[in-house]
Amino acid sequence: MSDLIHELSLGVWQEIAGKCIKIAQTEDEAMIILQTNNQKYSIRLPRTRRKLETLQGQQIAILKTDDVEKPFLIRKVSTFKTTPTNTEDRAMTVATTIPCEFQASKNC
Repeated sequence: MSDLIHELSLGVWQEIAGKCIKIAQTEDEAMIILQTNNQKYSIRLPRTRRKLETLQGQQIAILKTDDVEKPFLIRKVSTFKTTPTNTEDRAMTVATTIPCEFQASKNC
């Protein structure tokens, strides 16, 4: 796997999902590094009051919205096996929205 980190700017209604491997916050913004398959991506978000460190190591999805008040939503994503109705193994992915909306204002 490459150590190269690609900077990603999500468009409206674009989403990325992967393992959150690093989080850094400054006074103005937060940066989350996600690993998807064999690639790493950094995503810059507006600063938030939420302690994002709790997401490190978790499978998450980041969605950019068209809402000025909440331009980004973060969801935890979990994968678990269901009981198959036939002999095949099946995996189901469930995404649950968590209260991790990012406000556009720096005064959050």
